[in-house]
Amino acid sequence: MSKLKAMKNTPVMKNIVLNIVALLASVSTFSFRTSTNHNLTVSVTGIRNSKGEIDCNLYSSADGFPKDVSKACKHLRGKINDGTCTVIFENVPGGKYAVSIYHDENNDHTFNTTWYGKPAEGVGISNGAKGGIFGPPPFEDALFNLDREKRIEINMVYL
Repeated sequence: MSKLKAMKNTPVMKNIVLNIVALLASVSTFSFRTSTNHNLTVSVTGIRNSKGEIDCNLYSSADGFPKDVSKACKHLRGKINDGTCTVIFENVPGGKYAVSIYHDENNDHTFNTTWYGKPAEGVGISNGAKGGIFGPPPFEDALFNLDREKRIEINMVYL
């Protein structure tokens, strides 16, 4: 037993232990980095006119969803063509996301509302999630899993 205790304190043994720890750490880190990036194509339908652009926002958390576009993890604007618009979010890490859109008809880069908070421009949410009388739908209702290349369709709604 005393030989084993003496061996534990040698520099060679310490190097072996440190190398094993470093190897295990690198293997576990590698296993967490295996998720790949995907493209998400968002097709918007039901656009009532060709004025302005479509503002499309991708959220990875409920924070700011769906009104605060500054909290979106990705943001794109798309041109309208024959009542439709398509945007592609490229290289998005796999995970759970929600998308909100609005028709920026006056092209002021702002989500306009009436004086009492009702959207003054067209809106849409992934999964066709609907809000209640007093607000937008919950983030969870709009969530989808991005685990491969994906295409979703959102119908524009004018309230």
